[in-house]
Amino acid sequence: MSRHRIPFVGGNWKMNTELATATELAEAVSIGVSEGRERPIVERVDIAVFPPFPYLQAVGHALGHRSVMLGAQDVSAEDGGAFTGQVSANMLTDLGVQVALVGHSERRHGLGENDELLARKTRIALDYGLIVTLCVGETLEHHGCIRTRRKSPATFSSNSARRLMPTKVRAEVCPGRNCVAHQRAIVNSAAFWGAIGPVGRRK
Repeated sequence: MSRHRIPFVGGNWKMNTELATATELAEAVSIGVSEGRERPIVERVDIAVFPPFPYLQAVGHALGHRSVMLGAQDVSAEDGGAFTGQVSANMLTDLGVQVALVGHSERRHGLGENDELLARKTRIALDYGLIVTLCVGETLEHHGCIRTRRKSPATFSSNSARRLMPTKVRAEVCPGRNCVAHQRAIVNSAAFWGAIGPVGRRK
């Protein structure tokens, strides 16, 4: 079995857009990656958009049966019940969501989500058949070490990504020594020091 995976590109819209602009953007992305080329981008790359929760259904309709996947910016660690404001994996799949972000730095560092919670979110999302985009981050210190060795963050091996994962999450996604990750888990290196990150903003 080949260990090569199809490249994945996801657009996280964060807390942006309104209903009209969200549907317009979804239609534009879907058309843009599907047409105008001998071999459209969508045939070479897995693509997902992550709109705000209130617009998931509308964006899903706008995407139609095209190949762009519908993603959620978060998922609850709970199946259901008295958890005000949370959205369960079951609710997401009911809306046609295929991918869920877990562990984004804005939730870990801004909202205090810990490793145990992220592991539970990962497990329940996988159990409901969602693809998990697990956000792991390189700190400014780690980035400096990489630059010193003249390596780009893009050259991280699977084991490098494994070391950046919280231990409890790693057990769910990447149990093997050589990080033969779950087929429905994507490890996304989301640098804390980047242009929109909370630490070390670029000037």
